Amino acid sequence: MSEYRPEDILYRSIGIVRSPYTGPSGTPIQAKADDGTEARVEVFPEFVEGLDGLKGFSHAILLYHFHLSKKARLKQKPFLDQAGGNIHMRYARSI
Repeated sequence: MSEYRPEDILYRSIGIVRSPYTGPSGTPIQAKADDGTEARVEVFPEFVEGLDGLKGFSHAILLYHFHLSKKARLKQKPFLDQAGGNIHMRYARSI
């Protein structure tokens, strides 16, 4: 990894999501295309204390990283877009 710069955003994994999907092939590309498959979130032991008080909430925000996905591009063609439009994405740092 290169030298840290203040404009960089760094994050550390605090757990793992376990699901029946083990690779990109066969994994639904949109949640609504899924058949109700369940997954489990496992929080690493050293971070469990951070879950104290979560039980009183109806929802939690889960940020995840697709570690097997291909490199992201700044211009994407929307899935099933027949018109050939582009979605422009902005990142905190150049890829």
